[in-house]
Amino acid sequence: MEQNILVLEASTTSAKAMVYGAESGIQCMAAEAYPPGTGGETQDADAIFALLMKLGREATAGRNIDAVSLGGTWHNLLVCGEDMRPLGRAYTWQWMGARGLTEELRRDAAHARQLYEKTGCMVHALYPVYKLRYLKEQGMDLRNARVFGQGSYNFFRLTGKRWVSASMLSGSGFLNIRERKIDPEMLELAGIPREALGREVTFLDTAPLTQEGAGLLGLKSGIPVVPTHPDGALNQVGALRDGAMTLSVGTSAALRLSQPKAHTAYEKGLWCYLSPVSWLLGAATSGACNCVDWAKASLFSGTVSYSELSDAAVDREHLPYFLPFLFGERCPGWQDGRLGGFAQVRPGHTSLELYHSVLEGVLFNIRQCMDGLTEEAGEPREILVSGGILKSPVWLKMLTNILERPVRPDLGEQASLVGGALLGKKVLQPDFDLQEYGAPVGEALEPDEDAEVYRRRYQEYLEIYRQSV
Repeated sequence: MEQNILVLEASTTSAKAMVYGAESGIQCMAAEAYPPGTGGETQDADAIFALLMKLGREATAGRNIDAVSLGGTWHNLLVCGEDMRPLGRAYTWQWMGARGLTEELRRDAAHARQLYEKTGCMVHALYPVYKLRYLKEQGMDLRNARVFGQGSYNFFRLTGKRWVSASMLSGSGFLNIRERKIDPEMLELAGIPREALGREVTFLDTAPLTQEGAGLLGLKSGIPVVPTHPDGALNQVGALRDGAMTLSVGTSAALRLSQPKAHTAYEKGLWCYLSPVSWLLGAATSGACNCVDWAKASLFSGTVSYSELSDAAVDREHLPYFLPFLFGERCPGWQDGRLGGFAQVRPGHTSLELYHSVLEGVLFNIRQCMDGLTEEAGEPREILVSGGILKSPVWLKMLTNILERPVRPDLGEQASLVGGALLGKKVLQPDFDLQEYGAPVGEALEPDEDAEVYRRRYQEYLEIYRQSV
């Protein structure tokens, strides 16, 4: 009988469940957006866990499951008490409450660089280490706290183990990437003891599903549960061979290249995190589909569709410009207090033209990230694109022209969920080689004559970006 893996992922905006056959691939997949009041910049951890369990029960009904693999998001913070009950809501990467603190810390440029070189994480409000420092300064008692992200909390609820994957830790600001261990200076900066973070593990350190967890999912107890790994790292599991780059454009956007060892590039604004099987050098933006959602909601009535807006013809030569920093800036400048906005708007510009400038501005920021990453690490063999952008052929073609490089759409549904399934397969079948898996991809999309228009406009965007600091 084929072995099946249940993959559960708490993403930024939705809960997801997939059943994956170790030999046959995806058997079923379900996703559900977080209800109002559950998601957002802060989230209800128990409500999200309950939604995951519901989707898991529905996906596994009538199916034999041999392992459970968990996914979540980097930079998520949940503080619990000694009884393991949340002391409040979980803070997502979108929550920028600590930006005043990080702005102050960055004034000591030498120390800020030292912290980056040690952890691979810029001094920025999205990282949990700085969120904790801020919360402590606001009066939260962290002496006996138990610190999780949503994903690690889900693992605890299913196994009773306070374990956190090294990959998840590397996106928190606590992991010393040179020594591959939790750094005492970062613990002191955050104001927590070492035991607050739980045990550091890899994806091979599985724990058995408890009877309580089995009851919630309708499964048998004792099957292995793979510790939670971040969706960004799981995206790269299918692109380990020969220098392929993954580019996901969802709520936010990120570009990643696998590296054999820790690699930092401060001047390029790149981060360095640990994946389940390698190091990652990458860049990320805070604005992508979240900016597009905002533009649609703000500029149009609810009756118009995304495809109608993107397919409509506009004069691309004379669009306004959009700085996609509604949620602050990550790469390349790492200014968590930076604001978004339009530039060079004229009386004749329409809502439709403003909308298309948002589509363009998001991709210009991604091009900034691409420039820094390729200057540091060289050109990738190929670029595999996943995420919500694949739903819009117009936007995907715009991406190809703005990057001035061919891109291949990742045809595997939900790349991060498949990455989690592959970790589960490796647990069940130790001889399985993760390096041999290649994500199913479509034909390469090549730049066309419109690339010249975007090249000129990108240079103008860069000038507006520099002036906006």
